[in-house]
Amino acid sequence: MTGELVNYKEKQTALQVELDKWESYMTSNLCPAHVSAPRIIGAAVMSARSNPALLDCKEGTVLRAVIQCCQYGLEPDTPLQQCHILPYKKQAKLIVGYRGLIALAYNTGLIAGITAIPVYTNEDFEYRMTAQGAVLNHTPMIEGDKGDFRAVYCMVKLVDPQADVIIQVMSLDQVNHIMMKSPSRNSDNSPWKQDFDQMAIKTVIKRALKYMPLSPEKAERLMAAVAHDNAVDVGKESVDEAAAQVIVDGGLDPAMEVARPAEGPPDAYLNPPPKAVAVWNKLDRAELEKLFEANCQRMGDKFDTFDKSLSSLGTWPDASNQKLTRDQLELLMASSEIFLANNCGGG
Repeated sequence: MTGELVNYKEKQTALQVELDKWESYMTSNLCPAHVSAPRIIGAAVMSARSNPALLDCKEGTVLRAVIQCCQYGLEPDTPLQQCHILPYKKQAKLIVGYRGLIALAYNTGLIAGITAIPVYTNEDFEYRMTAQGAVLNHTPMIEGDKGDFRAVYCMVKLVDPQADVIIQVMSLDQVNHIMMKSPSRNSDNSPWKQDFDQMAIKTVIKRALKYMPLSPEKAERLMAAVAHDNAVDVGKESVDEAAAQVIVDGGLDPAMEVARPAEGPPDAYLNPPPKAVAVWNKLDRAELEKLFEANCQRMGDKFDTFDKSLSSLGTWPDASNQKLTRDQLELLMASSEIFLANNCGGG
């Protein structure tokens, strides 16, 4: 037993050292302005201390999850419960919580209020549709036997005073249908097993968000977090998880300083790291295009500079050209990653 404790202590120290190496990179290239990389790193280390199984996960997967936390601007496993880093099949996986989705939704500036509440069999509840819109009445019980889970609903009030309140309701059967798609639902660490109600709340929030007037400019992190969570729910690797793995595998070394490019892309732009290409090969063309488009959106008003620097080579494909070969798309991915790191603080 003593030997195991010493071993875990050594692993905790090694994890702390590894994450600390990335702090400057995360601050400069990943975290939004209002988010602290040291806080996220500290929260991740505390998470590993409270859940030692994370220390036995495949090397680099905890770092990958922390990189995603920085990209979304969410702190893992804190009292805010925005997101969680959990072990699954010897890999650390980032699970976005419903409170994290709510925080990201408010950050879009489009929402005045959002409420999501479970309904139980002993509570008075009415939901019906009329020509004038949805009618929902619910009297939650604050004491006594609420009964069993019956349904869950979400109401979203937009900042626009002329917009209708968005209402979505899901029955127990509908929530169970979503749960059954999760390959980890029977795992002891599965959030479905540990807190079904919270997972039901997150599920109905994601459904309600589909009806919001979102735009990539205002809701990029929210949309990315939802896409990641949807992929994790069905046991797949998300685009953001693959992108984070590229960074972990050396696609962008945190200790590497690359000079700001002058005219045209330097040789480094035209030679994507082999490990990065190996990860991109796991993605189909649509996923890779989505990842590249997300990088271009993060460039904002600097996209034209990026586009012109590439097209200045003459035979190099224009970044806005939709008819690209797979090889050209991978080269564009490499150049966009480096351009973001050098010119946009990583987005």
